[in-house]
Amino acid sequence: MKYTTKDKTHYDENTYFNGDVRVFTYQEKSFQKYRISKVLQIYTPSRNERVLDLGCGLGTFCFAVAPLCREVMGLDSSRENIDLCNELLAKGNYSNIKFVCSDVQDIQLESESWDVIICTHLFEHQYPKIFERVLDECRRILKKGGKLVI
Repeated sequence: MKYTTKDKTHYDENTYFNGDVRVFTYQEKSFQKYRISKVLQIYTPSRNERVLDLGCGLGTFCFAVAPLCREVMGLDSSRENIDLCNELLAKGNYSNIKFVCSDVQDIQLESESWDVIICTHLFEHQYPKIFERVLDECRRILKKGGKLVI
């Protein structure tokens, strides 16, 4: 099972696009600060680690962990999300963040190449078969001993 046009349209027309996210940094919202703190309690990346944020949305975790690690990539299936992430990125002072629009079931990244994968708002949106394929992709691209933070 792949994402359907209906699924993709849903994520591209999500309600957070109704406000002008271009005028504030999304991670400054209090709920996002709370989410960030809880995830960093589970695992905080180190300076030499590469972090992949699957289902990155507006890049909340990418921007939050960029100062802590070597490299961050935010990956999302929504072109609208990625375009907004790149707008926010252009307003900041980050040299180690990249955003990519891609299907999370078929991640076009090298096997065993990432130290940490963060999935904070992804799996609860997946059908069981897609969930399994995404987990398989996570296993494939994580380095031996890598961390999957859900």
